[in-house]
Amino acid sequence: GKDIVLSMDLDNTLVNRDKGDNYIPEETLEIVKLLKQERGFYLIPNTGRDIIGFESFMKENMNFSDAILGSGSLIKIDNRYIFDANSEIERPIIELLFEGIKNGDLPFVDFTHKDGRLIIYNDNNGLELKDLFFSQNPRSWFGEKLPPIVALSVFNKKIDFVFRIEFPILPKYKELFDELINRRENGIIYLADILKASMNKLDNYTVKRKAFFNEEYKGKIAFARFEKHTDLSSKGHGIKIWLSEKKLDNPTVIHVGDQDYGVINDTLVKTELPDARLIMVGDRCRRDNPLVDLYLIGDVDTEVRELLKSLYLLIKSQAIYPKLLTNP
Repeated sequence: GKDIVLSMDLDNTLVNRDKGDNYIPEETLEIVKLLKQERGFYLIPNTGRDIIGFESFMKENMNFSDAILGSGSLIKIDNRYIFDANSEIERPIIELLFEGIKNGDLPFVDFTHKDGRLIIYNDNNGLELKDLFFSQNPRSWFGEKLPPIVALSVFNKKIDFVFRIEFPILPKYKELFDELINRRENGIIYLADILKASMNKLDNYTVKRKAFFNEEYKGKIAFARFEKHTDLSSKGHGIKIWLSEKKLDNPTVIHVGDQDYGVINDTLVKTELPDARLIMVGDRCRRDNPLVDLYLIGDVDTEVRELLKSLYLLIKSQAIYPKLLTNP
């Protein structure tokens, strides 16, 4: 008798990135389409992708009127977008990054905002790494036209609604470089040193390693992702905002993810929504996390397909035999 909200990670969960940048197996996609037609069932992509990556996903698969993007920063509700102010990077912090570009400490910086992306580069050394522009994501996401790329000397606008900042770190900044390469958690301390900023200014922020797609630079640089701390903005926060806007009456919330480490930690959903059911698929996650309700071990495509198929069959059986709801 309850509405069901199925929040699903995309990359390496619903989407098999080994087979394509937006690839969903055909049978799985057909089940998703069937589930989307069911009354009282809401399948919500909940992803770290920004609006560019998500629109690429929809173009190759199907439209979703509701979604959670940027790990909770941007919430799509009935085809309109709401920006979570908790995730916004404040102007003084952006100015710090501008100063880092100006000094050449950061050759270029990739700003992700509500409507897209923007790269600003140092006039002297930024173009030396131009092969790395937008390399943190598959190039196919961007289509035929890349987002704007501007030299700092000619940039004279204001960037609003920035929720993610990514930039390359060279080995000469050994402490931060090593921290990122080894996936440790104290990168913000070493970034503060590079930017000559007090830690008080950066208390609400984290720096983590971001993967990138350019084999030539593997081991030669590391990419950093700078954003608000997960206590302030996360996939769980995004679900809460979506639920509040939709005004659903105490639904059952299920979140499906594929990892409990790294840049995006899907188990954080449980800390925001303790009553949610948390399912982890595949071999990329630990098997002993008390926040996880169910592990689906094995081929991810198969496990996700069978999970969705089971939900669909359950919904159909409840429609025919409603007494099962009270007498399971």
